[in-house]
Amino acid sequence: MCLCPDYAWVPAEDIGSFVAAMGKACVATATDVRAVSIINDKNFARIVNLVEDAKSHGANVIHLLGSGRSPYQERTRTITPTLVLGVNDDMPIAHEEVFGPVLAIHPYRRIEDVVNYVASRPTPLAAYWYGRQDKEFETFRRSVDSGGMTVNDFGLHCALYRAPFGGVGRSGYGAYHGKTGFDRFTHYRTVTTSWLPINFAELITPPYSPRLSSVTTRMLGWQRKRVTRRLRKADDRPAYVTG
Repeated sequence: MCLCPDYAWVPAEDIGSFVAAMGKACVATATDVRAVSIINDKNFARIVNLVEDAKSHGANVIHLLGSGRSPYQERTRTITPTLVLGVNDDMPIAHEEVFGPVLAIHPYRRIEDVVNYVASRPTPLAAYWYGRQDKEFETFRRSVDSGGMTVNDFGLHCALYRAPFGGVGRSGYGAYHGKTGFDRFTHYRTVTTSWLPINFAELITPPYSPRLSSVTTRMLGWQRKRVTRRLRKADDRPAYVTG
């Protein structure tokens, strides 16, 4: 689904523990949960090709289940939960949304490496942080742009119906849910009727009278001074708006 992660960044020293924990979780649920089929043959083949291409170019592919049988079951369009380590930018899996049980794993030593990687790519619909809400988390939260973010859980920012949900850039525009959704999909039409003694169309159509030009100049000057005062107050430094 659209909220599933395509890749995970893991502290370099914890890669082995992460892979082991993923395998343990899959084994624990395998007897109770049937794998979901990929939606059609085209996308089944696409996901298989992403994994096999990465493998052919040196990635370490780990199939977490399915020992003794193929990890790709074409008849049921199911794929064994798969981790891909050693992914680089030359591999298509580094640039495509997977929409399948495949997760690329990247090691990191500095949180800035994670931030720079995410920032160099189209803005994701979701970002997830698992761990303590410490200084590294604050760096991640402030520096990574995403449609939404959930901490130590999955998809919670979408599940809160009254909270705005949506993407940024390639992951979407605007937001919906609750009142935000009502406002997003509602068009407010303005209908005006004037009983003024003057006609607005005549006022804005040349030629302009000397009196109107004088009044307009004074109004623009007043607005310029007003904006200048606001900028000075906001920035606490000299500022002037020129017309």
